[in-house]
Amino acid sequence: METVDHRFISTPMGEFGVFEYADGSFQTAWFDKFPSQYRNAQSTNSSQLDELEALLIRYFDGEHVSFSHIALPPAGDFSRRCWRACQAIPYGQTASYGLLAEMAGASISSARAAGQAMRRNPVSIIVPCHRVVSAGGQLHGFSGCTDPQAQPIKRKAWLLHLEGAAVSMVN
Repeated sequence: METVDHRFISTPMGEFGVFEYADGSFQTAWFDKFPSQYRNAQSTNSSQLDELEALLIRYFDGEHVSFSHIALPPAGDFSRRCWRACQAIPYGQTASYGLLAEMAGASISSARAAGQAMRRNPVSIIVPCHRVVSAGGQLHGFSGCTDPQAQPIKRKAWLLHLEGAAVSMVN
């Protein structure tokens, strides 16, 4: 897919990138996950991206904002249902992978599949996959990482703290 524009937003947990594609869809990523061709590229003008950037800046400043009107990228039916269900998890609250599966119309036994849908989420924050935790309420994974000392899990904890959610780390 051809990229039309991008923005980088500074946060206490590192640079966060937003990429807009020619079809009007978006992708987000933390700096360590940026495709290398974007790291020094110039940004242009896009009113949709300007709006999303403004929403993300407000979010990272601790304001409760809704991203539910942002178009989700193409994906399989179950992933899209999981992403929409994840967007329904209230700000500052968490849900287990099993509950997310149920919210997406599957059984609780589809928790692993819901976890995979979150792992493939290309629009972190827009689809707040950081709000999905283990059945016991602990932070389990984020951006494909399960090491509690790694940066992705620290980001997940920071995002939940930003929203005021109470969680515990897996040891």
